[in-house]
Amino acid sequence: EMHNSLGITEPIVAKVSDFWGRPFKIIWGEKIAQAITIQIKDTEIVTLTKRSLIGSIDIFSDNTDLLEDPSLRPILKTLYQ
Repeated sequence: EMHNSLGITEPIVAKVSDFWGRPFKIIWGEKIAQAITIQIKDTEIVTLTKRSLIGSIDIFSDNTDLLEDPSLRPILKTLYQ
């Protein structure tokens, strides 16, 4: 509902659903990301969207050393290139 109120994409169904039979409710955030991606017109950014959208570092690691050590950021940057 918060996303839909922005009016930046076609309305997305504002409903949580089960995560493959597990006891978790999710919003299927990739549907929101895809809807936003469709609206991007800048050619440099469109090029980035052709790659897999991996999200932030917190999504694929919960290692506090990795998250808190700034010296590792240049290495992590390669994941986004």
